[in-house]
Amino acid sequence: MRVKIINIKMKLLGRRLKAARKAAGLSQSQFSDKLGWGQSRTSSYEIGRREPDLVDLGRMASLLGVSVSHLIGDEAAARNTAEVMLLKNFRLCNLRAMEALSAMAASYADMMVEHAAIMQDGNENGNENGNENGNENGVATQDI
Repeated sequence: MRVKIINIKMKLLGRRLKAARKAAGLSQSQFSDKLGWGQSRTSSYEIGRREPDLVDLGRMASLLGVSVSHLIGDEAAARNTAEVMLLKNFRLCNLRAMEALSAMAASYADMMVEHAAIMQDGNENGNENGNENGNENGVATQDI
């Protein structure tokens, strides 16, 4: 079902947004203030209750120093962004860079574990509903 796919993608976006915000050392309140909106809006994005438009995605990605592709779950772009950020911080090679590298590595590891859990949840729910028309992850792709 397309609804299920959208819910899974929104949760993934929310988890990536939260991980990137934390890696940037920002609280929800600080992040929201910098973007000029209320903390509840950020919270809604992070828990997958609200879908950001392209303008908001771009503003959030820019503030956090990540790509929109990273936030929406493009795995290749996420890897490339992470590699570029690691190399950039490595070349700086000072205490601040070391702390940023550690935070990013921890956030990335957490994000990958959460992504696997979301995908597993989608696989289990798709299979429980007798879905035989899923994508390679076992999540239904047909409209309801």
